[in-house]
Amino acid sequence: AGAVELWELEEDESLIVNKFCKYEHDDIVTSVSVLAGSSQAVSGGRDFCVKVWDIPEQTVLHSYRAHSDAVTCVASCPGKDTVFLSCAEDNRILLWDTRCPKPATRIVCSACNYLPTSVMWHPQKSDIFVLGDESGTVALVDTKNPDSALSSAVHTRAVTGFAFSAHSSPLLASISEDCSVAVLDSDLSEV
Repeated sequence: AGAVELWELEEDESLIVNKFCKYEHDDIVTSVSVLAGSSQAVSGGRDFCVKVWDIPEQTVLHSYRAHSDAVTCVASCPGKDTVFLSCAEDNRILLWDTRCPKPATRIVCSACNYLPTSVMWHPQKSDIFVLGDESGTVALVDTKNPDSALSSAVHTRAVTGFAFSAHSSPLLASISEDCSVAVLDSDLSEV
């Protein structure tokens, strides 16, 4: 079974305390992301499920089996506490809004032709996210026009994670199974 745990750092940063551990997934949890309001989180796992958590209540609010294979990544949208992304080994990227009766919408991005492995929202643009795939391609995708995605073959193996810098024009760092780190500008050119 797959567990989600919440740990809290004490004020003096000398101790980490386990606040809860819940086994709600039926297989390994592969990704967790805290939603914008900080009282909810989303998790994805090898059980094909995406779950939305109420952190203070330590309970699952929603459990969705919208993927047909292992969920590889979930990512919360900055500034929108009901919106997040998921991608999975079923070759699908889903845009979620838990306020909607049908909360998941598929995003088809022609820029990436391989399995999506990692997603992350742009920190300043709530319609833009970055996507990495198993071939090492990185793409900047606009949810309103996913076929106009900007992409670049940055790595030679699967992209495993992203981080944006805190600059006013943020730089993007990507990491990969090829053991490399790339730092990219807004045109996906290496810095």
